[in-house]
Amino acid sequence: MFHTVTIPDFTFPSLPDKGKVRVIELVTGLVTRERIIDLEDPEESKDVIMLLALDRVGRQGSFMGLLKGFGLQRGAYGTTMSWDTIDMFIVGCDIRSMETVIKRLGETGGGGVYAIGDEVVSEIVAPLCGFYSLKPMEILSDEIRKLEDSLKKNGVRWEKPTLTVDTLGTPAIPHLKMTHHGYVNLKDRKILFLEV
Repeated sequence: MFHTVTIPDFTFPSLPDKGKVRVIELVTGLVTRERIIDLEDPEESKDVIMLLALDRVGRQGSFMGLLKGFGLQRGAYGTTMSWDTIDMFIVGCDIRSMETVIKRLGETGGGGVYAIGDEVVSEIVAPLCGFYSLKPMEILSDEIRKLEDSLKKNGVRWEKPTLTVDTLGTPAIPHLKMTHHGYVNLKDRKILFLEV
């Protein structure tokens, strides 16, 4: 129960730098939609960051997609507390910060981590099944506030940014979601890939 985050040797999947790609676009802090963008169009590519779904129980599955509209301008945020899935989700502006987040989540046994480069800026430690903290609610509440404030200071525009990332895999909220197998269109349950 305390050892559910197992990330074997992991290599980040490469991303294309030109052509048309599929992204998850945030309509609200919870609702998403599919959008096709041209990576060579600066306007369409604005506010697009990496989104990684990583199987966190050691089966080595991963999918690198893109997220538009989250607002993060520096660093990376990752969580093992995502709804309805065993995937770890990491949103990030750069690979180095994403690596720091993955490493730290492995060390703590789960939770949520925001990092810039090699520095962990703020975190919630949730080692029980990667979902639950063992700290008193008063301390946990302060940690959540600090984490969300850190994300907002660095560009995130949503009221509950940790919840936004936690729900990127749930089929309970429309329309385009993600797993370590790829994007999932909830209308027909088709698995979709990054490149169009």
